[in-house]
Amino acid sequence: MSYVPTVGIQNVIFSVDKKVFQLFDIGGQRIDRRKWATMYDGIDAIFFCIAISEYDQTMFEDPE
Repeated sequence: MSYVPTVGIQNVIFSVDKKVFQLFDIGGQRIDRRKWATMYDGIDAIFFCIAISEYDQTMFEDPE
C-alpha cells in the first residue's frame, strides 16, 4: 500500500448560482492539524471528507 500525504494547504474557489465557495484541502496527520485553526475565521460550514474504505485502519502516526 502506498501513502501520499497532502502537502501544504490546497485552495479552490468556485461559484454556483452567484454563490462563491472556497474549499481547502488540509493534511490530516497529527503534525498538520495545527494548521486547521488558521482556516476557521469567517467560515459558514465545515465538511470533513474521509475515505470510507479506511475507517477501520490504524492512523499512520499511531503505533497501536
